[in-house]
Amino acid sequence: MLIDIITALKDYVATEEQSTILRYVNAAAKELYDSADLPGSLFERDFCVDATNQHVTVPWYAKEIRGVRRKEYFTMQQIVDARPRYNKTPWMQPCNQWRLIAETPLEQHITQAGRLVVTLAEAEETAVDVIIVGQTTTSNIFTETLTFAPGDLTKTTSKQYTQPQPFGIKSIIKSRLTTYDVTVTQEADARQLAVIPNVLRRASNQLVSLRDELSGPYSSSECYEILFKWPFIELVNDTDEFLSSDRYD
Repeated sequence: MLIDIITALKDYVATEEQSTILRYVNAAAKELYDSADLPGSLFERDFCVDATNQHVTVPWYAKEIRGVRRKEYFTMQQIVDARPRYNKTPWMQPCNQWRLIAETPLEQHITQAGRLVVTLAEAEETAVDVIIVGQTTTSNIFTETLTFAPGDLTKTTSKQYTQPQPFGIKSIIKSRLTTYDVTVTQEADARQLAVIPNVLRRASNQLVSLRDELSGPYSSSECYEILFKWPFIELVNDTDEFLSSDRYD
């Protein structure tokens, strides 16, 4: 548990400042987490997608895709980056291939230029900032900070954010971890665009290409089994464990 790691670490560091020690622990934990697919870091889950879309995002917790299997046909999907489409002409994305396009803060695209509504699931006891960086109707890249005082639940941006032309929304970040989740919606129709889970500091989703633009879907819904790596989650509370196990203490 975190409290055991901190207790042991205090014998080796020249500080009693809890926040400093916690920063050391999480820096080391993240370096270890990123070094390999450690036991407990991978998980598999079934996902069904709207296959009428060429591009889809997978949920925030599927941080790094390690494997995909098409559920209806029991076939493995090849995982590649975005470049094969541009290697030769003519070329069409094979039906058993996924192209990993980019990491994006959005679950789905903005459909019309407009203001964004940022909402906390419940009120926080201390202030927190939500910082949005993206393209507005008057700036290619604009940074706007929304400050939630204790008790605040909803804030609306002062600027109107646009579809990717070319940037769209570049990042949505919290100034600290929170007790409750943050959601971002379009003001015009309440369409949900992004979520920042309480245990993470930024909105992040993996954008993938399911098929070629000229290739129609086999059905309106397609289901896949995805093997993925969880995002790194900081240790905060005394009882938190790295990868939910005391084997790493």
